[in-house]
Amino acid sequence: MNIQPNISGGMGAITPRAWQKIASVVNKNDPATDQSRNLRKAQQVFLAKITGNTAIIANRRWSYTWTSAAFDVPTAKFKAAIGTALISDTNQLAYNTVEGLQQDSGTKNGPGITHSNIPAGYTLQPIATGTYVLMFGTAGSTGNQIYVFSVANAIDGTCA
Repeated sequence: MNIQPNISGGMGAITPRAWQKIASVVNKNDPATDQSRNLRKAQQVFLAKITGNTAIIANRRWSYTWTSAAFDVPTAKFKAAIGTALISDTNQLAYNTVEGLQQDSGTKNGPGITHSNIPAGYTLQPIATGTYVLMFGTAGSTGNQIYVFSVANAIDGTCA
């Protein structure tokens, strides 16, 4: 809400000066200008299903596509929540926070595996399609909505 800080005369017990103080407090909490309120609003946690991945750094880091998911109480199973999603997943990518170490270090993989100790023929794997994760929607460094989750990557391959 944005209200005008000036009135020409008093409104009963409210003087022009008192009205100006009221207006400044109300306008200070305006969602369009109060970034802390926007950040709090942007924080969300929900269930999601990973639907695919694209390499950002080969064998080290990926971006992930996803869809909203739900837990079906009668069957005790997770399922995609297509058509009932509270969160829009159209063209949204998600990023695995555990892979943050892999973007900055050539020697360590999250959450602390020494990269050179991975046996020949084995590589770090992206989070598998079909994995259900707790997705966090939050504001990125530019204020835009981003999505992150935190799951350790598997190591798989065949003996060399």
